[in-house]
Amino acid sequence: MIKKFFKYFLSITLIMIVAVSGVIAAYFFSGMDTPAAPDDMDEIIKGRVNILVLGESGGNTDTMMVVSLDGENKTLDVLSIPRDTRVKINGSYQKINAAYALGKEELAIKAVKELTGLPINYYVFIDHLAFREFIDALGGVEIDVKRNYKYDDPAQDLHIDIKKGKQVLNGYDAEGYVRYRHDYVNGDLDRIAVQQDFLKELVKQKANLLTMATKISDVYNVMQERVKTNLSLRDLLAYIPAAKQIDPSQVRTHVLPSEPKYINNISYVIANEKEIDQLMVTYFGLEIPGVSPMPSPLPSSSPETGSAAKK
Repeated sequence: MIKKFFKYFLSITLIMIVAVSGVIAAYFFSGMDTPAAPDDMDEIIKGRVNILVLGESGGNTDTMMVVSLDGENKTLDVLSIPRDTRVKINGSYQKINAAYALGKEELAIKAVKELTGLPINYYVFIDHLAFREFIDALGGVEIDVKRNYKYDDPAQDLHIDIKKGKQVLNGYDAEGYVRYRHDYVNGDLDRIAVQQDFLKELVKQKANLLTMATKISDVYNVMQERVKTNLSLRDLLAYIPAAKQIDPSQVRTHVLPSEPKYINNISYVIANEKEIDQLMVTYFGLEIPGVSPMPSPLPSSSPETGSAAKK
């Protein structure tokens, strides 16, 4: 059973891979029996579960995603939230990536709920060093890099020097690749597009159990030290039957509908509430008076075809 767990759940999303690997590997290497799925499993997976993924850098969460698993309709949607999204935190306007630094996961969850209208059931927090070590533990990820990337920021200990062309990125270079935004025309929106492409390649290359089998102990060691989550083993076991029925190639990605804007000489991303409501109703199961689902939702969305945000 534990092998089936890895095979299917590791194919869902980057941070869920991280969280599950750490929890399950503990049982795998201790020789303990994997606990049975809870008796009320059908009720648990009947609806939708939303997981807030927080990727930390320099104290702020520069990567924020909501991973939404619909157990009944067997769909999985991933919403990326630009780090510069303007929201009200503790009575004053801030960029949403400051919420975690100001109030940990509780305030980050509150900000995302108010922005999207989505209930958040769980969170997963991972720092940039964990991401780096996680990629190394998996043996790197092959990426066809479309351009040269060069940037140095000693304050963040960030030094990026990646050449154009197909190559296997190790953890250090993968971190630079997904964090880079120095000269992007659309700033964080372009970076999100790169992150989503990287995520899809990671899933495609590393979801296979045979690839992961020899890496589990390395991944577990990384996760024990650096990942923080309120997902329990019982919760994960409950969601496995729904997760394993999702085709990884059909995971739908979205970006919060928004546009960049300077306010008082500060660069923000301003959420489009109307488009966010439409996205939430069509793909994320919200019911909002006066908003109807799109008749034929696209199999997936991109920064160009489907962004998203709310209040």
